[in-house]
Amino acid sequence: MRLPRPFVVGLLIVIPAVMRALHFERSLVPMGALALFCGAHFRNRWLAMTIPLASMLLGDVLIGLLHHDLSYSFHAALPIVYACYAVNVLLGMGLGRYWERLKADRRHAAETQSFEDQAAREPSPIATRVLPVAGATLGGALIFFFATNFATWYAYDMYAKTWQGLVDCYVAAIPFFTRGTLMADVLGAVFFFGGDYLLEGQAAEQPEAEHV
Repeated sequence: MRLPRPFVVGLLIVIPAVMRALHFERSLVPMGALALFCGAHFRNRWLAMTIPLASMLLGDVLIGLLHHDLSYSFHAALPIVYACYAVNVLLGMGLGRYWERLKADRRHAAETQSFEDQAAREPSPIATRVLPVAGATLGGALIFFFATNFATWYAYDMYAKTWQGLVDCYVAAIPFFTRGTLMADVLGAVFFFGGDYLLEGQAAEQPEAEHV
């Protein structure tokens, strides 16, 4: 059973926002993976970009309201945070175009090659799914790490405005990156992309079962 698109879009916006607002493992909310997934699977580019950014905005508003201080969540580095998630959406769009090319190649192969040749040349899911998603997930997380921590170093007086101060800022952020941003995005990518792949497989098997 396919859920209505507005319902799915609403869930993708509201659930991560509420998780962030309630501080339910806030650092483990996979916003980067959500942005990557939206870019890869929503053909409407504006919708793909809107979902993660709207979820971030809603979460930030809720966090501010819960702390009775909107400045708690709306800070000087916030535009960089949002920009990083926009970059994740663009990375996801790149994945989507890559998979569309693979589908086109398979259709062409089905028209020009024998079944044995198609089976011999069929790429593995690890090469076409796992590795590209893993690379995009890691790339997006690293962009977020370097960009947001540079913004923190530049915008606040927590560290000296020197090269050593910048290095100290990055070093201090490594535990938050490995146990927070990266872990969240990896788990989120497994959930979003893995779940979608399994659903695609089930959808492909149903027509075959109906003809048995």
